[in-house]
Amino acid sequence: MKTRTIATAATLALAAGALAGCSSIQDKVEERLAEELVEQAIGDGTEVNQDEGTITLKDDDGSELTIDTDQELPEDFPSSMPLPSQYTVAQAMRMSNGDGLILSVVLTTELEFDAVKAELSGALESSPWVPKSDPTEVMMGEMESWSHMLELDGLEAMVTVGAMQDDISVTYYMERSPEEE
Repeated sequence: MKTRTIATAATLALAAGALAGCSSIQDKVEERLAEELVEQAIGDGTEVNQDEGTITLKDDDGSELTIDTDQELPEDFPSSMPLPSQYTVAQAMRMSNGDGLILSVVLTTELEFDAVKAELSGALESSPWVPKSDPTEVMMGEMESWSHMLELDGLEAMVTVGAMQDDISVTYYMERSPEEE
């Protein structure tokens, strides 16, 4: 239930973010309406803050979801995690709950699939990230993907390079589970 609420809130927050930066009165009214929809979707006791470039949702139990609307990497994205040499941040989200953390970042690149895969594979081999398994490769028609699961200092990560026709994306999903008490 909580995951569904957060997913709904994230979708609505992205809609609110799309309205950010508007200058006309009508645009400001639409922005506030979108914020109200987010607040209604996630319930009472949830705080919605929209700063320049980010939307943050925080509930009473300390869970927090931050969506970067400026297309930048989250501040706590590990500097040791290799990135493609050329990329644009398409989407970035950060969710925390106590000492638990989830980062989800989607990059797009103009590089070819095989070039990105080779670049990241080589960089990951020489990085401090420890593989949890061998990389996985899938090809289905015009879709191709390469994924690698890794971990470092309690942070688990999955890096996926995906290709659909000429569109190449790199997705990073990272999670640190909260400490058990």
